[in-house]
Amino acid sequence: MRKLGVHLCFTNVVKALDCVENVNGLCGTLTRPDDRPLIVQLFSEDANSLVEAVNGLKDFCDAVDIASSNSANSNTCLNDDHDKWNSWLHCIQRVHEECRTPIVCKLPFSQKTVDDTIRKGKSLQEAGCELLLLYKHSAGKVNSIVSKKDWDSVKLICNSVSLPLILDVGSSSLWEIDKCIEYTGVQGVAVSDSLEANPALFCRKQPAVLDVVQQCLELCETLKTPLLSIKQHLIRFCGYYLSRFHNISKKMEDTKNIEDIRSLLDELKREMSLLSKSEMKSLERLKRKKESFKRKRMEKSEEKKLVKEADAPKADEDHVPKILRKKIQKERVENAMKNGGQRVAIDFTLSEDMSNKEASKLAAQVRQLYGSNMKSVSPVHLYLTGLGTNGRVYRECVRQSLDFDKLMVDKTEETCLKTFNSEDVVYLTPDSPHVLETLNRDKVYIIGGLVDHHVLKDHTRSRAEAKNLTTARLPIDEYMERKTEPGNHSFSKVLTVNQVFDILLKFHETQDWRCALETCIPPRKGLVLKQP
Repeated sequence: MRKLGVHLCFTNVVKALDCVENVNGLCGTLTRPDDRPLIVQLFSEDANSLVEAVNGLKDFCDAVDIASSNSANSNTCLNDDHDKWNSWLHCIQRVHEECRTPIVCKLPFSQKTVDDTIRKGKSLQEAGCELLLLYKHSAGKVNSIVSKKDWDSVKLICNSVSLPLILDVGSSSLWEIDKCIEYTGVQGVAVSDSLEANPALFCRKQPAVLDVVQQCLELCETLKTPLLSIKQHLIRFCGYYLSRFHNISKKMEDTKNIEDIRSLLDELKREMSLLSKSEMKSLERLKRKKESFKRKRMEKSEEKKLVKEADAPKADEDHVPKILRKKIQKERVENAMKNGGQRVAIDFTLSEDMSNKEASKLAAQVRQLYGSNMKSVSPVHLYLTGLGTNGRVYRECVRQSLDFDKLMVDKTEETCLKTFNSEDVVYLTPDSPHVLETLNRDKVYIIGGLVDHHVLKDHTRSRAEAKNLTTARLPIDEYMERKTEPGNHSFSKVLTVNQVFDILLKFHETQDWRCALETCIPPRKGLVLKQP
């Protein structure tokens, strides 16, 4: 971390009594000359033990963080416990009076508790604290992301408390960190989750990922780090790149020693060297985009919780808890799979005709239609046929969904003809002369797994008829017509795989084509229901 721009490190929380009993042993494992400057986190409810431990560590660290319990960022419990707060202040005061080592304290804050945080910050300063680390706390989470909406609160605390302040931003980008420091006036920032995914976060010029991983591996080997910990660190560092190469990612689980990991990283390096410059730039861009999306999603989730807490609505009698709702959804899908539910299959044998971009879009559509089926009150028995584990679409599905192999669908590498009786198959194609009037429980309806930007006319129909399969099309012409109002409409009847599936699913629920088509065909198509 030092070589990659980090200026200050914290140790894990150490019990003061353990430190007193084995100062030399703990100092040998917790502190190394290369780690300075270093802050050691100490915990004890006994002021005498803390004083003795801090005096024993004075030559091995640059400051101590007096924690209120034996877990990191645990000072949240002090909000509601006046006795613990006073006891904590007493411990800090004793260390300040009897030791020369600077004291650091952590303090939670939120937009609602700014005044309370300022009052406690001033109390800590009077007790002898010389550096304050602010972190955002919300229910159910120890560290929450500090968003732009929190910056005004942090700025107010910073202007009101004369101590130097470090802000734990939780997870963020370097650009946002610079803006945050400039706006709030804090003296520095602390991060944890961001560094696990990107150790070079504070480097102005980002080094190659595999170079960082190599440095980490050499350090782990020098310090005799357990193999499991090495794997966990490497997956955090380069997990995104490993997910792009599914075979290499699977081999990581089978590694037995550090030499296996080295050979695996060499293999990953060879695979990445085969990518062109534009492909590497695209990969980096997608990685940043994914991290940004994850961060914004977490911020929105926290905003919703704040709004919900502010409104404090009365519990609705009809409200179903999320855990119970998920359980009910799984039971419905299991029932459809085990008790002869309506069968719908996606045929992936067409994926050979697609580009990499189209394969990626198809994987995203599979994820969407799976979600629709799980949420449906009347789900179907979903099959994914012709999905080879070595194919582009499968690899993309695994990359986009970490639990793809655990999805409640039947997946097979066999074609739909080998999976089902040909007499039971109805292949859906927009070019078919036959209109799909209803769904038959004895039939299986096949949707061609094809993202076709060039609109190859009769492509799916000709393939189906060559195999003597029954074809059908959705009754769009029979129930819908073009809008007469002006607007930017495509009037296209070409639908994506998930849109076709949603129409079938909605008809399966309602037995009403008008409802299914009106609900599931996007308004941008410019199609409206015909007057009955």
